[in-house]
Amino acid sequence: MNRRGSVTSESSRRRCINCSLAIPRNTLIHRVESVHENIREVLNSWVTPTMVTPEHVICHNCYLLMQEGTISSPEVGHQSVCFGCGVSLLRTSERRTYQIRPDCPQRDVILQWTPLHLVSRLERACAACWRAATRTVDRQQQHDLHRSLGSEEVLTTDERPSRITSSLYRRAASTTNHCLYMNCTGAERLTIPQETREMVLKNHRFYIPAGARICQYHLDNGHWGELTSTLTDFTTHQFDEMMSIMERLSVRNDLDFSNPSNMSPVMCHYWIGMSGDQWRQQREIVHSVQNT
Repeated sequence: MNRRGSVTSESSRRRCINCSLAIPRNTLIHRVESVHENIREVLNSWVTPTMVTPEHVICHNCYLLMQEGTISSPEVGHQSVCFGCGVSLLRTSERRTYQIRPDCPQRDVILQWTPLHLVSRLERACAACWRAATRTVDRQQQHDLHRSLGSEEVLTTDERPSRITSSLYRRAASTTNHCLYMNCTGAERLTIPQETREMVLKNHRFYIPAGARICQYHLDNGHWGELTSTLTDFTTHQFDEMMSIMERLSVRNDLDFSNPSNMSPVMCHYWIGMSGDQWRQQREIVHSVQNT
C-alpha cells in the first residue's frame, strides 16, 4: 500500500489505519489491539472493506473522533493526506502537490497504494508519489507496447521489473489508449469498477490491471467470457494484487440471492440481469398478483 522505496517499514507500521497519516515519532498513537471494543467496532465499520489487524494503529485525532462517532458516519482525523506515503499535504506547498483527475493514468497506480475505504477521498498526491506513479505508468505502457508489436523490450538491469509467467491466468494490457477488448474501436476510455475486476478474475481467470480501460458498450454488455489476450506474464505487484483479491473473495460473500437488493449493483446485474430496485419492483408485482 505504501509507495515503493519511499516509506520505511517503521513508517508503514505507524500509518493510521483510518486516515492513512504517517504518524510522526514521539506522537501519541493507539494500537488496535489495546483500544476498547466499542472503538474497534466503530473502526471496523468506518474502514470496511479495508481489513483491520491487531497490529494496526490509530492516530490520536481519529481516536477522539471514534470515541464520539457512530457506526453509520465515517470520519477521518486528517483530511489532507497523501495516500501513497502518508505525508500531510497541509505541510507541503501547493506547487509540490498534484491534483489526481479521474482520467489520468497515474490515478490507477496511486489507487493501488490507497486503502479501499479512502478511494472516494483520493484527490491529490505529493510530488514524490506522483513521480513514482508516472514512472510506473511509463514502464508498463512501454512493456505492453513492445509485447503487442511482438518484440522484446530492451531495459537495463535496474529498470527491468521482475515478472511471473502463469499457465492458467491471462491479463489485459495496462494501457489507457484503447478498450481492453481486442480490436474494439469504441471511443470511450472508462475505468473498470473494482468489483468487476474482482469478478472477472474469479470467474474467468483474467486479470484486469487498474490502468486498463473499457468502452461503454463492453462495460454495459457484460460478456466477460469473451475477453482474450496473449499476455500471461505479471509484474510482482500485479501478482500480489491478484492474490489479495482472491484472499478477500475467499472470506467475503457478496451473493445474497434471497435478497439481491443487498448485493452490489455490479454483482446484482451480472447474476440476475437487473438492478436491486428492478428486482424489488418485480417482487412487488408478483406479490400483488398473488394477493388478488
